[in-house]
Amino acid sequence: MGSHRARTARGGRAYGGVANRAMLLVQRLANEFGMTPAARARIEADPNGNGEQSKAHSYF
Repeated sequence: MGSHRARTARGGRAYGGVANRAMLLVQRLANEFGMTPAARARIEADPNGNGEQSKAHSYF
């Protein structure tokens, strides 16, 4: 297990670029859905639940 590792011509990891790109996409996704501390700070919510409701809310 793990004996077949891809290496570049200079001995580096061949999948490093793929892993870096995947991590960037995961970070963007987490930010988009408010899963990071900075994103959570931008979320506004009414803690008492007394906010105005939209017209769409009455339909659902």
